[in-house]
Amino acid sequence: MANAVAEAERAFMSFFQADWSNRTILELLLAMMERHLLPGSKEGRLLGHPSVSELKRWCRSGAVHVNGLALSHRDKAPNPLESLVFFPRGHNRTTLWMTREAWGRNK
Repeated sequence: MANAVAEAERAFMSFFQADWSNRTILELLLAMMERHLLPGSKEGRLLGHPSVSELKRWCRSGAVHVNGLALSHRDKAPNPLESLVFFPRGHNRTTLWMTREAWGRNK
C-alpha cells in the first residue's frame, strides 16, 4: 500500500513539474482530466468529468488561477507551474499544486 501511494505521489509531482510552456491552459486541463486530477463537474444531474466547454467556461469566468493569474483557455501555460487553484473565490476552493515559493507569496 505504501509503495502504491509513493508511486502515485511521484506521478503527480512529475506531471506538474513537466514543462508545459508550449501547451495552452486548455491542453493542460485536458491532460489533467485524463489523469483524474480535476475537480468534478456539477453540471447536469450527475457528478463527473467536466466537458471541454465547461473547462473553457471555468477559464472565462476566472475559476482557474495558474500561478496566481486568471488565464484564458487559449493562453500558454507558464513555466514553471507554481500554483493551480480552482474556484479561488468560492467555498469550493481547490488547490492542486503549489510550490513552497508560491505558498510564501500567497499566504
